[in-house]
Amino acid sequence: MLDKVLGAGRSIVRVDATLNFEKITREREIYDPASTVVRSEVRNEEVDPSTGGTTENSTTNYEINRTVEHIVGQTGGISTLSVSVFVDGHYEPAPGGEGEPTYTPLTEDELGQLRRIVQTAVGLNAMRGDQIEVVNMQFRQMEEPAGATPLTDWMGLVTEYGGKVLLVIMLVVMALSVRRTLGKLVTGGEATGGKAAVAAARAGTPARGAPAVAAEELEHFDGIPDLNDQVMGDIRDYAADNPERVAEVIQSWIREIDLSGNSREAVGN
Repeated sequence: MLDKVLGAGRSIVRVDATLNFEKITREREIYDPASTVVRSEVRNEEVDPSTGGTTENSTTNYEINRTVEHIVGQTGGISTLSVSVFVDGHYEPAPGGEGEPTYTPLTEDELGQLRRIVQTAVGLNAMRGDQIEVVNMQFRQMEEPAGATPLTDWMGLVTEYGGKVLLVIMLVVMALSVRRTLGKLVTGGEATGGKAAVAAARAGTPARGAPAVAAEELEHFDGIPDLNDQVMGDIRDYAADNPERVAEVIQSWIREIDLSGNSREAVGN
């Protein structure tokens, strides 16, 4: 709230709250003598034979209005609040924009307004013994080290290039997985059936006398990571926007696999 008025980083607020975790139960009975109701009445008459006189006695019972209250104190209520507020002053730019700005402290009226705003915001209660102190003091300006990049700049870079970097990483992971798989297929085909097996594996048909290494490897292969739809969509978009680049990458994989296969064949011969 104070940042909206004074500016970001130009106020410091600390609140010390003392809580009461005692559970207090009170019972109170209230009687109202002015509100009475006759509950019962008994009359007795006695006649004295000797004198012939009559004696009359009456007893009247009244019901007095009574109110019984059970009061249970709230657990964890606030006992006292202590609020400390530091606020910076005003800064007037130097004439011509050269030099350090001039510091001007807040006036008493401004401090009083801030004090009343904070009192209302925290719910200060003087009857409870709450205290508040608002102090105007010039803040020390922290100088950033030379060459330091603000955090906001880093966040902007991450926001702008984070998705692209993630896409490149996923492409590299897929490239390594595909290269490793194709290398295994070529190695297995040459070891069992020579060039015919390799050619058959690339063509998708088994060669005579060569086991179906490619089909089995592809059927049980699980080296390619499981990517979600969002990442796969990004990869497809990248391939659609850069078909020449993708073709160059695939051609380089094939050349490397052919070169590695020919070198192993030459060594075997």
